[in-house]
Amino acid sequence: MSPEEFEQLRLDLIYRRGTSYNKLIKNYRDSCLSALVNKGCALELAEDLFQDAFMKFTDKVIDNTFTYRHEGGVKGYLVKRMELDFYSNMKKQKRRSDIRKDIDIPLAYITDKETEKLHQALWKAIDQMQGKNCSKIFRMVICGKMKLAEIAKLLGYSSGDAVTERKRACKKELTLKALDIYESLM
Repeated sequence: MSPEEFEQLRLDLIYRRGTSYNKLIKNYRDSCLSALVNKGCALELAEDLFQDAFMKFTDKVIDNTFTYRHEGGVKGYLVKRMELDFYSNMKKQKRRSDIRKDIDIPLAYITDKETEKLHQALWKAIDQMQGKNCSKIFRMVICGKMKLAEIAKLLGYSSGDAVTERKRACKKELTLKALDIYESLM
């Protein structure tokens, strides 16, 4: 793309003419997608990321905040934007995965601010739990370090296995609540 073609693209975008827009998508879509897929991104996600990056690019072109230097700069911008969004997405998913794993870690192992926020979120979520005896079960296990058979006796369950089943069902609710609370703290 020459500087003249880039200026034509900018004008087409401003006046909502599709000629240059469609040409740009045709020229860069496949190469941008393959660049991200080669880095481990699923094709469907790469397509979403391309659309997002392309919209950001067109906004910059319309606002005249994108400086055209050479033809590779357009593809470079799109791929870099897609990569940043992809890695940001992966980081969020990893953090959610880490939270799910952390639910079983005792509170005595708080080592950094993020873990501290996680535990704040867990305790807040435990306090807000609606399920039958969920809050009580978690408090007895975590704080009281009680055995499941003792908890069963105190709460009227038939056995420790029944408490385990109840705890498993409550853990799903706890995980979702804790994730929501954790994200609001970040």
